[in-house]
Amino acid sequence: MKKIVLLILLMIPFIVYADEEKTCDKEKHKEYISLSEDITYDNNYIKSANSFTITIYNLFGGMYAEYNDKKYKVGSDNTIVISKIPCGEKVSIDIYGDDGCTALKRIVTKEPYFNKYYGSSMCNGYEETLLMCKSQFTNVEVTKSLLEKSIYNYNHTISQKTTKEEVETEETMMSKVMTFLTTWGIKILLAVISTILSISLFSDKYRKVKHGI
Repeated sequence: MKKIVLLILLMIPFIVYADEEKTCDKEKHKEYISLSEDITYDNNYIKSANSFTITIYNLFGGMYAEYNDKKYKVGSDNTIVISKIPCGEKVSIDIYGDDGCTALKRIVTKEPYFNKYYGSSMCNGYEETLLMCKSQFTNVEVTKSLLEKSIYNYNHTISQKTTKEEVETEETMMSKVMTFLTTWGIKILLAVISTILSISLFSDKYRKVKHGI
């Protein structure tokens, strides 16, 4: 009995494959594949619904789309419109023909997040420095706490950089002074001593000449 069940299970894939081969119109599928090369799409953000709408163009009668286990038929203008796609959603849309075969084309995209803090007072002064303030649409959802942390980190980094530059400037000046003293200090000191001795000897000789000694 077990052998019979096992044999039936092993035969199922061949039965399914044979059935698929039987229902798939290969000639029609080949024609649809050629037509599907011109299929394009675009997406638009609908602010009132805080979601995206994807419009698929250059479709033909007999084609349809599948997204999230739902079928979408081609409209009179040869397009398909899929609406209410959430922000941040990873989208995978399969385009089929009525040829009973596999998908003709797959559209894969990821919708961005709408950045509600773009252009807000929180972003004043950071439009050119923080990515969260530069773009109206972002790859990650911008929250108030995330933006506050980003601003804090940026300001803290700038403060540290300024302090470091000041310390480096002081160290550079000190290094230059020490280098100057090391290179010229001894020479200057010897010159000063030599000058003092010369003046001393000259004064002594002058004094002796003056007093006829």
